[in-house]
Amino acid sequence: MGVRSLCVCAAALLLISALAPAQAPKKLALVGGMLLDGYEVPPLHHAAIVIEGNRIVAVGPAAQVAIPPDAEVVDTSGRTMLPGLIDLHAHLQILGHGDYDRWDPWVEQNKLLERVSEISAKQLLMAGVTSAADLGGTLKESLAIRGRINSGAIPGPRMWMAGPWITRNLGDYYTGLPNQYFVNTPAEAAKAVDELATAGVDLIKAYVDLKPEHYKAIADAAHKRKLRVHAHVYDPATDAAPADGSMDLVIDAVGAKATRAVALAAVKAGGVVLHVGLQDWASEIDMRKLTLAEITLIGTYTYSTADLRATALALHEGAFGDLGWVEERPLAEGAAAFRDLHLGRCAAAKIVLRP
Repeated sequence: MGVRSLCVCAAALLLISALAPAQAPKKLALVGGMLLDGYEVPPLHHAAIVIEGNRIVAVGPAAQVAIPPDAEVVDTSGRTMLPGLIDLHAHLQILGHGDYDRWDPWVEQNKLLERVSEISAKQLLMAGVTSAADLGGTLKESLAIRGRINSGAIPGPRMWMAGPWITRNLGDYYTGLPNQYFVNTPAEAAKAVDELATAGVDLIKAYVDLKPEHYKAIADAAHKRKLRVHAHVYDPATDAAPADGSMDLVIDAVGAKATRAVALAAVKAGGVVLHVGLQDWASEIDMRKLTLAEITLIGTYTYSTADLRATALALHEGAFGDLGWVEERPLAEGAAAFRDLHLGRCAAAKIVLRP
């Protein structure tokens, strides 16, 4: 599915709403494409979507949806329409760059943080992402970009900004960017949350080398301010996430069985474990079990070309076992495949939909 297909509904809705005159909401009709509405129903072919201002007011078969005579009509035949996507781990200031030692000094010295964020926000929107959580960046520029998007000055998703992450280890990152909040004690961690909340962040990012008492202080302070906490769990030996379900979302649980156990214990009921990586393929990851995880499991993640090469090599050498448990079906059978998986009517643990 191409970028053009993804952004037909998602990007059009946000852009049109941003440009719509206050006195007369603009009307837009997307007509003729295939609609995937996110529910457990078959795709709706030759569908129509009517948008007035920033609201979808009608959806259904094109033959049954009344198109307002003053609406702009966009022919979406041959394209796919679907609700906007949500990215729960974005970094607008990175712009996809993987070499932080080169990127961070360059972007800071050339005063490009806000410009880079602006480009990233537009790229996300053009890929169909209409909401995103930015989990680490400089505070001033993060809030500025969010404000410019909200005012309609620039295109971009609805952004939830964390600003600097809270950590007990600054690592080997470039120190010229104020994108980390160093703490030592739980009291300092709680104070960091309060300062970030007062500044106007939308969520809190808890980073590495934190102990249970730090996580508790962060979670308690954040929840008092009605903010959610997103936490890293890389290594159980250093990231001692509390096994009390206090975290709203755990990110980057990097594959090893012990790490995954810590992540599952730390996240709230109904929470999410995001980005389980493949770097630790030698630790006998049960990929079948991961695909059927009891807590939502989204995506995979690699940080460097070495990680990516190791992942590809592991797949090629069969480190994940026989991939015969992956079944292929036509794209049009997506809804039925989803139902079969979740109702246990399919022998496969994963179904790949092909165009």
